[in-house]
Amino acid sequence: MPRVTALPARDDGRSSPGAAPLVTASLRDGFGIRSANGAHGLRLGAVLAVRTSLDLPQGGEGALHSDVHLARLLLGGHLFGQHLRYAVSAELSREPLLRDLEVVFVWRPELQARVGRFRTPFSRQFLVPRPALQLPDRSIVSDFFRAGRETGVSLEGQLAEGRAEYRAGIFSGDGIDGPGLLAMTRLAVAPLGAVAYDETLARTPGEVRFAIGVGAYHHVVPTAQETSSDSASERTAGGLDAVVRAGPITVSAEGFIDRRRSPRTPDRIGVGAFAQAGVFVVPGTFEVAGRFSWLAPDVGTCSSPSIERYEVGTTYHVTSGGLKLQSRLAHNQVTPEMRDPLLVTGQEVHLQVLLSF
Repeated sequence: MPRVTALPARDDGRSSPGAAPLVTASLRDGFGIRSANGAHGLRLGAVLAVRTSLDLPQGGEGALHSDVHLARLLLGGHLFGQHLRYAVSAELSREPLLRDLEVVFVWRPELQARVGRFRTPFSRQFLVPRPALQLPDRSIVSDFFRAGRETGVSLEGQLAEGRAEYRAGIFSGDGIDGPGLLAMTRLAVAPLGAVAYDETLARTPGEVRFAIGVGAYHHVVPTAQETSSDSASERTAGGLDAVVRAGPITVSAEGFIDRRRSPRTPDRIGVGAFAQAGVFVVPGTFEVAGRFSWLAPDVGTCSSPSIERYEVGTTYHVTSGGLKLQSRLAHNQVTPEMRDPLLVTGQEVHLQVLLSF
């Protein structure tokens, strides 16, 4: 969720008698209220994305359509300084859907506990909020291997002023192949200093930074809960990611492998990777980005279906806040064995207006 952490406390949390709360309202920082000493705070924000898409499948007719791609309300804040944080988000663009409901207990930066429903810590790109993506969407590879939002609890912390971090959690696992037990962990290091989960880091000048992370999860679904012959009773996945920010350039890459087991079908092994880069050709305002993704969801078969996607896009930051215009041109090269009507060889053009605060 973008910028849900409220302002830090400015003293020991004891307000002077009669001190009035402070109210803020802007398209940059959202709408909020906090106690006079900053110990308690509440913030209301939103993410709105309107998109026009043109699909040009190879050998088929083009299709043009527009929609409200995202319409999310965000609520977040803190109590007792930064010792307790909370965040709630709801999607309203289609049927109302609660996406996040989490509470974070902070004993110290090195030891925190997160409880509720939230983004699972496996893929680095999945942990990047939507408004901080270089392109309008995440890679199809990240979407295939990530575990999604789950309900559970995790322990996490930052060491050496953010130069290292760990996350480990247990979840219900209902967002992958069905209800079950999901165990997940992630470790990351940033030797030169903390690197935020933000693909537009180069928008603000700074020193060279890089980070490397590894993640893994194991998901077990009771056989009785399998929803189809394609459902996996067990799924084990691992991932490796890296990001570098140097001047106006940001480069990132991720690679994944998984194994899906089911008593009804042979084991399936999937592999995939993507690499992307962006450069601010106009400092802080206009960025050009590109990405290559490759996904082979079942390399154990003779046909070995796969998809390659080439993407190039631009982002124009209209204001210093969260209003930006994005465009993307994508080319998909899909093998016939994929058998997915949503994945076809051809081009896609997207134009998007995104507002976040």
